[in-house]
Amino acid sequence: MPVTQTTREQMLDVVPSSKSWMDEHGDEMPADATFDDYYKSYFDWRMARPLPGKGQPKTKDTKTMSVANELAPTTNPNVVSASERYSDERPLAKNAITGEHIMHKGELLRLPSQRMLARVGAWYKSVCNHHADVLQESGYDVPRINEEDKQLLGDLYAKGRWTGTKADGTFGENLTREQMGLPTKTIINDATSGGDTTVPVDLDSIAVITPLVNGELYPFITRRSTNRDSVRTHSVTTPSVIWGTAEGSQISLLDTDDFFAEIDADVEKMSIACTWGIDLESDSALDIGGTVAEVLGDRVREQLDYVICLGNGTTQPEGFLTASGTTSVSCAGGAGAAPSVTDTENLAKAINKALRTPDSVYVMNDTSYWRYRGVAIGATDTRRVFGMATSGHSSYRLIDFPVRINNSITNPVHAFIALKRYVVWERSGMEIVIESGGKELRRKSERMLVLRKRLAGKLLIPSACAKITDGQA
Repeated sequence: MPVTQTTREQMLDVVPSSKSWMDEHGDEMPADATFDDYYKSYFDWRMARPLPGKGQPKTKDTKTMSVANELAPTTNPNVVSASERYSDERPLAKNAITGEHIMHKGELLRLPSQRMLARVGAWYKSVCNHHADVLQESGYDVPRINEEDKQLLGDLYAKGRWTGTKADGTFGENLTREQMGLPTKTIINDATSGGDTTVPVDLDSIAVITPLVNGELYPFITRRSTNRDSVRTHSVTTPSVIWGTAEGSQISLLDTDDFFAEIDADVEKMSIACTWGIDLESDSALDIGGTVAEVLGDRVREQLDYVICLGNGTTQPEGFLTASGTTSVSCAGGAGAAPSVTDTENLAKAINKALRTPDSVYVMNDTSYWRYRGVAIGATDTRRVFGMATSGHSSYRLIDFPVRINNSITNPVHAFIALKRYVVWERSGMEIVIESGGKELRRKSERMLVLRKRLAGKLLIPSACAKITDGQA
């Protein structure tokens, strides 16, 4: 079975002296042989041949050292690689609302490093190049990959981690290219689906940093991972306790029919379209990576906050305002009445005290919040019930709880919810599609990057949410 052209080129790039071995024995390697297999075969072949030199024959240890040095990539110690030019420092991230550090997947979240952003920028250019036929048909130039981009890509393919579809069709998360079982061409060009289903972990990480740092709701819900297309789990109710059972009397058996509640949530696909001027692609990989992180993060943040509130439960995760079983509270002043202090109290006390934990918040749009803040002490006393301090109005708090804003909510709707009772299950990885066609994109000289991410969401305990739906319009 002949060695693939990709393997031959990479072998010669890393170990130029392997050419003679490749010519003699390359065709003998099995089709599924890894790069390590090629290196080992070359190493054994090299060890079996006498090394050039004069005088006494070299010892085995000396020979091994010589071969090891020969196998190492040829580098100039005075030359800094493209990746090393960028800082790998990742400062700890803090939530913009609370100022606290953020936990994500069991560890403190860190902001992306310059090296991560540069790699993502170079990877974006490579994706454009592998969609070159589509771009050129639309009359656009393909971004040029320069020498620095090649070095960044080489570092990404050699040392980077990947998430997405493996060679055997199963899902892989945070794996090396070899563990994914995919050659370079497969990783950066998936012709089957029309999108790239295996992406760098760097990109997947960047996509959630902005929502976690700047999101109103997403940072405060419960986040879990899944590698399936649906979530099947259960919630457990509180068991009953029986006191005063007489001696010799039979103890009542626990009825488990209502003890376990089944929870079903389908993993839905979220498509995020980001556009920017094509002139951007002539910038450095770092600038491109920063732009991708910014526009992608903002769109993910916006959509996650939306579905947590208002997801329809059919093509989107079910939001807590559309979930069934939540507690309805009537507006204290009657349907259509202005917000009042009593409304805030009724919403909060509608949730059982055991669920009314410190993560509980009011959720409404900005107009409704300022209406609440404008409630006066009395008809002749215009001082505000919720305080007159300058910082008080911008604190986004009512009575003892924070207020989270989502301007997709209509004016009459206000809610109070224990946010940790809402769970989002995220499936790692994304699909990528590059789009440049269409009159509108051509006219504006823009490119569109469409990213598809999968997730499910559910309010596990409906009674953890109370809502008013008949407030002031």
